[in-house]
This record gives sequence, C-alpha cells and structure tokens, in this order.
Amino acid sequence: MKTRLCVIANDGVLNPATRLRIAQFVPAFEDAGYTVETFYVPYSDGVREWSMRELYTTLRASDVVFVQRALSWPLLRLLQLAGRPFVFDFDDALHYIRQRQYSAALAPTSMRDRAVVLYRTIVRGGRFYSSRKRMLDSAIRNAAAVVVVPTSVAVDEFPMRKHGNVVPVRIGWIGVPSNLFHLRLLESVFATLTARYGDRIRLVIVSNVGLDDLPIDTEFVQWSLETESDVTASFDIGIMPLQDDFFSRGKCSFKAIYCMGHGVPVVISPVGMNTELVENGVNGFLADGDDEWVDALARLIDDSGLRATMGAAARATIEERYSSNRIFALLRGLLAGITQKTAPIR
Repeated sequence: MKTRLCVIANDGVLNPATRLRIAQFVPAFEDAGYTVETFYVPYSDGVREWSMRELYTTLRASDVVFVQRALSWPLLRLLQLAGRPFVFDFDDALHYIRQRQYSAALAPTSMRDRAVVLYRTIVRGGRFYSSRKRMLDSAIRNAAAVVVVPTSVAVDEFPMRKHGNVVPVRIGWIGVPSNLFHLRLLESVFATLTARYGDRIRLVIVSNVGLDDLPIDTEFVQWSLETESDVTASFDIGIMPLQDDFFSRGKCSFKAIYCMGHGVPVVISPVGMNTELVENGVNGFLADGDDEWVDALARLIDDSGLRATMGAAARATIEERYSSNRIFALLRGLLAGITQKTAPIR
C-alpha cells in the first residue's frame, strides 16, 4: 500500500525554499512508491488554486504531512484539526523577522502571536525537519523532535567551473532582492579592490533586481530557473556576506552551497551554518571584517590555481555532504519513521 504524503508549501517551485527543501524530491518520492498531493500557498497577491475543504479532506486521508514555511493562521488551525502526523520545515528563523521590515506597531505582536500558534500546533504532534538546529529556541526544542537535514542541491547535474587566467575575474552573488542589502556591507571592500584592480574585476549580481551604485564594476543578470546554473558556473569567486544577527544565524548557507557545487570557491561571513560549511583556507575563506574580506578576495583574484584547487575542494564538500541524493535518503527515512514504516529516527 502506498504511503500518502501531503505537501503544503509556499508559492511554488520558483520559490527557492519550496524548490530546494521539498519540490525537488517529489519525483523521487513518487518513484519510491508514495502518492504525493501538493498544495502551493500563494503570496498575498496570488490566487489559490484549491479550497480549504479540499486541503482538509486530503490532510485527513494522508499518512504524513510536510509543511514548508506555510504559516498562515487558517493553515495552522487546519493542521490542528486534521490531527495527522506532520513535519514542519523550519529552514529559516521564521519566528523572527527583522524589525526593519515591519512597522514598530505591527511587528512585535503579529510575529509573537504567530510563533505561539506555531508552537502550539507542533505540540499537537509534529516533528521538525530543519536546515539549522541552532535557530530553534528552547520552546521548539522542548515541543517536538528535531532532525537537522541540510539544504541540498542536485550537484550531479551542475557544470563544473573551469578556472583559468581570465579578465575580468567575476565575483558572483546570487539571491532574492530582499537580501541585496548584504552586499552593502562590502562597499568599502569593493572600493579598495577597485582601486587595486580596476576593470580587472567585476561583481555579478544574479537576482530579480540589481544595485547600480556600488563602488565596483557591476553586471546585473536577471535570475531565471533555466539559466541560474550556467550563470553560476561562470563565476570565478562566490560571495555570501551576512550581518551577524539572529535571523542570519538561521540561514542555511544556500548561496555558498550553490556556488561550491559548481566548483566555485567562496568567501563568506563566519555566521551561523557558514562556519560548518567552509573549512577556512581549504574549500573557501571565512572573512570577518573589511581587512579579511580584502585579503581573501585578493588571494583568489591573483591566483587562478588557488581558485581551481579550492573550487575542486568545494565541489567535493557538496558531493559528500549536501547532494540531493544523499539528503533524499535522510528525508525518506524521516518520513518512514513518522509513519512507522521503519524504526523512527532518533
């Protein structure tokens, strides 16, 4: 008898979290004998293609439910009423959103109330599937089992960057527009490098919008699902600057993982999971402060051999620890444990 899996996820496959945390695994689950019903929750300006009654009926008939970020009040309440075992994918610090994104009058109450509902829902019978165990505070850790499953990529399908003596050296950043502000943390770094290298270096921003006022020659590439892999394979260096706050410590290091999977060495801030992903000086550099950023980037700009060596080590790291095939096996075991098809994961 097939296991019935209900997936509730934000937006659709163009949403990075939805695509990487669950959608990429749906074909593999179906090949493994699961029946998968997927419900994508649109953002506020989107149109929902299903009814709450349809979702509730599916929930009640499911053996296990996988929830990826969907945090609306009605959905959380429906999970409580359905009473089915579920996994909540906590791939960001969802119970914490930077105050700068919301008005002071609205943010504290709305986010606190949402967190309370989330905690109470989980107490009713959920298990966490998380990219970062550190992000979970004591209330969550005491309420449900926590299984740390990293964000993964289909590294076997990625082209490998072929490093050589190129001009300009392409320093790449890929991400959603809401994270572009992190690049401004490096404005003085970019200014120093531009003074040293001039037009021999270029910052490549892959997103839905760009920045045109940074003190470095900048190329904007419109993000698309079809071209993101080839564009990333054109980077010589990948970067992931982060400010050190609670939200950033909960990030899953996807920018770095994606670049490294293409054989691109990275320079990243030593924040959160970044410190677990990169062995400093081996498969990339950890840089804290302007001087370390300038030094690390300059070493890679000056030495294509170092870029090739580090890039190969970076690719090996992703193949060994963050490949989709490996992570699917972990996720399948997690769901099997919940549905009591095999011994539970501990």
